[in-house]
Amino acid sequence: MGVNKLSNRLKMSNPIKTWFFELIEDAIGSKAMSQFNKEEENKTKKTKEKPNQD
Repeated sequence: MGVNKLSNRLKMSNPIKTWFFELIEDAIGSKAMSQFNKEEENKTKKTKEKPNQD
């Protein structure tokens, strides 16, 4: 299963979310899922770097 492949943050956050991502990973493959995780981390980094413009 994909539990060991998921980031620690995702494993700890929500069991339903973990199950969902494992299901997706099984369907599309671990290579595609790791690419998705990298892209999501990059998006998160970019949004944290941007100053809030309210």
